[in-house]
Amino acid sequence: MITSSLEKMGVKFVEAGFLDLQGVLRSRIFPAKRFDAIHEDGFGFDGSSVGFVGIEDSDVVAKPIGNTCKIIPSYGFKTAFSLCEIEKNGKTFEWSGREILKDMINKIKDKHNYIFCIGPELEFFITKDGQLLDEAGYMSSNPMDKSGPFKKQFMNNLESLHPDFNIHVSHHEVSPSQHEFELKYDKPVEMIDKLVCFKHILRNFALEYDNSEITFMPKPFFGQNGSGMHFHMSMWENNIPLFYENKDEISDLAKQFIAGILSHSKEIALTSNNTVNSYKRLVLGHEAPVFLVWGYGNRSASIRIPKYQAIRPERARIEIRTPDALNNHYLTIAAIIHAGMKGIEESMDAFEPFQKNTYKLKENECEELGIEILPRNLQEAIDHAKKGTILKELLGKRFDAFIERKQKEWEDYCRYLDNLGIYHETNEVTDWERKRYFSM
Repeated sequence: MITSSLEKMGVKFVEAGFLDLQGVLRSRIFPAKRFDAIHEDGFGFDGSSVGFVGIEDSDVVAKPIGNTCKIIPSYGFKTAFSLCEIEKNGKTFEWSGREILKDMINKIKDKHNYIFCIGPELEFFITKDGQLLDEAGYMSSNPMDKSGPFKKQFMNNLESLHPDFNIHVSHHEVSPSQHEFELKYDKPVEMIDKLVCFKHILRNFALEYDNSEITFMPKPFFGQNGSGMHFHMSMWENNIPLFYENKDEISDLAKQFIAGILSHSKEIALTSNNTVNSYKRLVLGHEAPVFLVWGYGNRSASIRIPKYQAIRPERARIEIRTPDALNNHYLTIAAIIHAGMKGIEESMDAFEPFQKNTYKLKENECEELGIEILPRNLQEAIDHAKKGTILKELLGKRFDAFIERKQKEWEDYCRYLDNLGIYHETNEVTDWERKRYFSM
């Protein structure tokens, strides 16, 4: 029984949660002694308040997934966290992001026998009272990196409790007080389960450690680089890496997969970059990919092929650099893979790799080169999603409700700007954004 195991470890409470379609973590806290009953029967909640269903039939059930239960390192009451599956009328709810990704992966495996692996690079800022903690830069070490001791303590505690997270590396990022963790790759559903738990544990540990706060907000500070969440992705069949061609080239299959992603990136943006603030990071001339190109070792491209020395079979992969960390990661990965598979199934032609620095390109230069650009704001992303097919096919009947919520988010933001007499296309980071996204 899970309850007895938790109580033996001194766990007093269990927090059970899930991501809504916008990527917001929703949860409830139960005494640990109740966990077996909750695990068996689940707990009911108002599905209309999280965008899953309409209010006229809003009773939905969340059931904790036993193998996702993780102890949160803390100095207070020992607490565990568990992810949940969503059910409606006794059946798995087909429009939760996790179920969408799981169903799609299973269908691809049944049809093609393809297996995907993904590994995230998670960027974030560490702050206290909303202020940056250091003036350090890329790969700075102690004592310039003021959060070095915190990161070591976090990694040590997490490794002792949950070695399956398998942190590859941590380092200071480009901006002051900005950091990154990289997790070892895993299959998509399993990896996103880990990622959601990892983010939650990291934020809780920071609060317990010294009352600091982790923000995954894409652009919390105007004038500083934004935070992204890059995904490394590979594809396999019978233990054969399908993205590998030779030490200098990825395979034609990989190029078709890339072509599918790039051709649908504008509509995918509504999930991969699904907040108003996302588009303050994706600005011309800044260190974030805006132009829809791919290249070998080119960190200014939307999709980079890692090539430190030579491409190796077991490491042949693509790195998708456009997403940020404020989204439903299940839905985002499902959209990326769905688009990539369209590229393969339709034998799309990926144009030649782009090896120039796109951060120095002007918009008119890209028009001359025939290079497309990501949406400039949330409204443009909404419009592309409505014209596209990817999210419609994944979300089905919930697509209109998803669009409605994102439209309301944009309109609320525009009303805020109108009341202050601020131009809608401003790149300044507003108080409205900080209140809505800083702690999301």
